[in-house]
Amino acid sequence: MGIINLPILYIVLGLLSIIFFCLMMMCPCCFRPCGINCGPRKNAATVTKSNGEVHYAKDMVVFGPFYVCLLATFITCFTVFKGAGSVGDGFKSLQESIEILETDIFGDMIDQAVIMREEAITGYNIARDDTNPNCDTMMDAFETAFDTLRTTAETLEEGIESIPPALKQGREGIASIAGLVGFAIFGLFAFFLAISVSYLLLEFFELRFLMKLLILATVLIETVATVILGIVLAVSMVLSDFCIDPVNTVLSLVMGGDDPHERYEALEDSDKSLGAMLTYYLYRSEDDIVCSGKDVIGEYLIEIDDALDEVSGVFDDFEDDDIVQDQCGTALDQLEVAFDATTDALTDTLAEASCTTINKAFTVLIEDGVCSGFATGLGEVWASQFFTTFFLFIVMCAAGASYHYFGVVEKVVPTDSAGLDSGSGDGVELDSFSQYSASAPPVVGQEVEPKDNGLKGEGEALF
Repeated sequence: MGIINLPILYIVLGLLSIIFFCLMMMCPCCFRPCGINCGPRKNAATVTKSNGEVHYAKDMVVFGPFYVCLLATFITCFTVFKGAGSVGDGFKSLQESIEILETDIFGDMIDQAVIMREEAITGYNIARDDTNPNCDTMMDAFETAFDTLRTTAETLEEGIESIPPALKQGREGIASIAGLVGFAIFGLFAFFLAISVSYLLLEFFELRFLMKLLILATVLIETVATVILGIVLAVSMVLSDFCIDPVNTVLSLVMGGDDPHERYEALEDSDKSLGAMLTYYLYRSEDDIVCSGKDVIGEYLIEIDDALDEVSGVFDDFEDDDIVQDQCGTALDQLEVAFDATTDALTDTLAEASCTTINKAFTVLIEDGVCSGFATGLGEVWASQFFTTFFLFIVMCAAGASYHYFGVVEKVVPTDSAGLDSGSGDGVELDSFSQYSASAPPVVGQEVEPKDNGLKGEGEALF
């Protein structure tokens, strides 16, 4: 419950800020007693351009925060790639670790189990099909021993055959998710960059109506972004909590319970599930010794080794029997080839099932892939988007005041009347009083053409 409180608080505060902004834009008159004024005052400075158009001078109290926060928004848009790099590294570590487990470890282990099973079947068939009566006793023993070997090899194959397909499915799923996440992050960058550029262009060309529409769109964007960032913050905090002790957290999810030592001791000897297998390769004893306890794959291999010992015992029993050696030599040579191939396959399997190899692959997958990569990158992406949306919110607030300065206040139209001292046709700058008062004295030798651009002196509601 404690983890979820902060994201909820973040969402609530963000939405309240947006609501407050909307109220300010819709009801500016309510804030006048407090000295808050959206638009330019009557004594605001003006500038006259060469074409005679009179514009309000840009008040840096309004436009200063606008430009500064717009620049900050530009910068923070690019910081998202720092988090994107960490997320990409995390996905890469996940895929590489899973591929090692899928092909180099469990895939090869299944291949060796298939070899052992096929060689055991070969030995069984040789013993069964031999027709020499002098070899019947020995062949019956070989037939029984190789049949036991075949059964134990099939047990190993069946016990781990579901692991590589599951790992492959997970790896392909991660690859698809990585592509979507990368596309989404780039989309966020392009989207917020486009919004920032739009604010800059609309301010530069003083497009009043389009600025209003952009502010309304930003209100919606900020609302959606606040909710999404709150959810991402919750996910990031859950991952951070997971990464405090990722191994035991995984074991808790797989096997249940809180204490990994008690949980491990509770495993039954007959339990050869994937969960028990995962527990063995991830579990650390109280002395920090890895792979401590019941080795599920090791038990399969011990059974195969016992079956090979049984086959070897048959060879030993008839080693000194000259009649058997003379009459059954060809069959014995064929059986020995099958026995040696099975022994080699078992040796390779023992190397692939090495505790340190599998433990390292699982550790890289969980600690490097999930925690150091994905969890860290997700936090960086969240921080980047938080500051981007924060500065964009300030830009939106500043734009809500700045668009009141847009447009032409008055237009000075030169005439051919005499009396002008300067004789220039560039027009003159009106004093601020003449912009508002209909009784202002006319400028000598000039005609003033008023231009109605909807300005109301002290600001107007956005909606």
